[in-house]
Amino acid sequence: GHTSRRSLGVVGKLSVDQARTRARRLHSQMQGEADTHVTVEEVAKKFFHHIEKQKHSDEVVRYFERDLKGWYPRTLASITKKDVIAAIDAKRRTPTAAHHLFSHMRRFFNWAIARDLLEHSPCDRIKAQQLIGAKKIRTRVLTDDELRRVWKGASKLSPEYRDAIHLYILTGLRREEVASARRSEIDIANRVWRLPAGRMKSNAVHEVPLAGKALAIVEGLMSATGEDGYLFGYRLNGFSKVKAKLDLLAWPTPHWTIHDLRRTFRTRLSGLGIAEHVAELAIGHARKGLQRVYDQHRYDKELREAFDAWDKALDRILSAEPERSKLLSQPADTKRRSYPALARDLPVSKLSPSGE
Repeated sequence: GHTSRRSLGVVGKLSVDQARTRARRLHSQMQGEADTHVTVEEVAKKFFHHIEKQKHSDEVVRYFERDLKGWYPRTLASITKKDVIAAIDAKRRTPTAAHHLFSHMRRFFNWAIARDLLEHSPCDRIKAQQLIGAKKIRTRVLTDDELRRVWKGASKLSPEYRDAIHLYILTGLRREEVASARRSEIDIANRVWRLPAGRMKSNAVHEVPLAGKALAIVEGLMSATGEDGYLFGYRLNGFSKVKAKLDLLAWPTPHWTIHDLRRTFRTRLSGLGIAEHVAELAIGHARKGLQRVYDQHRYDKELREAFDAWDKALDRILSAEPERSKLLSQPADTKRRSYPALARDLPVSKLSPSGE
C-alpha cells in the first residue's frame, strides 16, 4: 500500500469538531474503498477457518455451500437485506432449516463486522419468527407398525443408507452424528461407539453401547475399507432424496422425519421402564442442575442394559404381525397409480452421495 494525503478543509474556517467529523467520515469512506473488492467467498473461507474447531462447524459450511454459493463472487458489502430475505424464502418449505440458515447468516455477518470487514449487517431488523414463523415443537412418535415399515423399507435402500436408517432406530443418535461417523470412534472389543465432544450438541463425549443388531451393522461397516476414515466410506448426505424414496417404501407412514426416530427411541426407553436419567444419558443429553455437579457416576451398566432392552424390544416389533387397521388415504399424487408401482419405478438400489 501507499500513503496519500486528503484535505479536510481550510485552517481557520473549520472548527476542531468539524475537522474530526470530516476525518471520521473520510476514514470510513477510505476503509470502504479498501474493502469493496473483498468477496463473500474470501470472507466465508476466513470465517470457516475461525469456526472449524467449534461444534457444528460442518453444518455451517454445508448451509453456505448449498444455499449461499450464489453470493460467493459478489462483494461482501453488496449483500442486502433483500438478498437475506430471498435466501430465507427459498427455505420456507422447511421452516427448521430456514431458521438454521438465518442463524448462520447472522453469525457470519456479525463476525465480519467485529473484524471491521463490514459496517452494517444485512440481517439487522429482520425477525426470523415474523418471516418464517415460530419454531414448532414436534411430538411425533412412530407406532410399532410404522417402525416395522420404516425398518423393512430401509432394507431396500442402498447398503449405506439402509445401515444408517437402522442405526438411527437402534441408537437414537442425531442425523449428522451417524452420517459423519468415523471409524476411529468405534471400539469393537468393548462394544462401544464413542463420539467425541466436538461432534455432540452437549459438547461432551457420548458413549453408545453396541448391542445385537447395532453391533452387527457396525462390525460389517468396519470390515469394509473406508475413505478419509468415515465409517460409511464417506460422509452421508442427500437425505432429502433418500427420505422421499423411503416414504414410498414405508407407506403408509405419514408426516415423519429422521429426527422423529430419535424421539421414538427416547420414548420407547421410558416405555421399557428405563429410569429417566439413564434414558436422557442414552441420547446424549447433558445432566442438568446439581446432578451435573455432584453425580459423576458413569451409569455404564445401566446404559448397556437399556440398549440391550431396546434391541430385544425391537426384535419383537419387527417379528410381530401388522395390525389389521383401516389404511390411511393415499397421498394426492398417488391416486392414479398404486404405491407398489411407484416404488418399482424408483431406483432405490443405488443412491449417489450428491447434495440434498
